[in-house]
Amino acid sequence: MSDVSTVFDVLASASRRRLLVTLCDVESIDVSSGRFTRSGTALEPAGGASCSGDGDGPAENALQLYHADLPKLEAEGVVEWDRERGRVSRGPRFGVYEPVVRLLATNDQVLPGPFC
Repeated sequence: MSDVSTVFDVLASASRRRLLVTLCDVESIDVSSGRFTRSGTALEPAGGASCSGDGDGPAENALQLYHADLPKLEAEGVVEWDRERGRVSRGPRFGVYEPVVRLLATNDQVLPGPFC
């Protein structure tokens, strides 16, 4: 089981948080373009906050996603990353993270800054 420090370390990156918020309501997402889009049914943070991006360009986002975020999430077992198909799905340990992600995303308005 992950300790609280590990959970918050994984959630330290806004792009990882966006990806996990998306996976709360969809089984898998396409990351083949180096970006991912939120499904119309994906969880939206309360207060109308958007999880659309952090302002970096597409190349920087793809580098961050492929070389930092996905490897870290995969190593922790939070996601399964099919590199050949460009798909990310919930990993065996996603259930440990999902309640924390949902709690923080739905209470975004009381956090000191945007959750994702």
